[in-house]
Amino acid sequence: IEPYVDLVREAGAGSPEAPVLDLASGRGEWLELLKERQLVGRGVDSNRLFVEAGNGRGLQLTHGRAVDVLASLADASIGAVTVMRQADHLPLAELVEILDHSLRVLRPGGLLLLQWLNAENVVLAATETGMQGKPLPPEVMRWLVEARGFYSAHIARPAAWDTAPVTASAPRNLAMASAAVVPFEANQLSSECTVVA
Repeated sequence: IEPYVDLVREAGAGSPEAPVLDLASGRGEWLELLKERQLVGRGVDSNRLFVEAGNGRGLQLTHGRAVDVLASLADASIGAVTVMRQADHLPLAELVEILDHSLRVLRPGGLLLLQWLNAENVVLAATETGMQGKPLPPEVMRWLVEARGFYSAHIARPAAWDTAPVTASAPRNLAMASAAVVPFEANQLSSECTVVA
């Protein structure tokens, strides 16, 4: 997750006037990192226990559906919208709604960051512990983001590759905190990928 802090800063997000809105925040690791870096972020999650636990740790979390919270926000009121490791869980119709609302609520020059398991990694895709649902291949996701109105989108993949072989019983799950975000090289099998718009 750490490399994404720089992207947030570059977009001018993370201030009180341009906060980061994290959808499907889960346990709040991303929000905690933003807070540690003195960036303003708030989150949304449908799991009430996660929300209560996060709020108890001083995070700003709202209980509810991501689409409903986005729909309630004013135009151009958010610096960055992030979906960390959850984009592959979303039905396509809900993902499209999130893209449309994100485009509306983002300030000019704002950042959309979607992270999900990489459907191009056939080893990961073949394991029960790998894919959750049917995530879109990176190029399709990039096309979808641009088709919904984002003027520029690019794919990034972690560059920290461990040396242990990937096996069906133990798919590689790279920790974003120790990875850099760089363009993909064709000979690398990444377990995660990100569309940045």
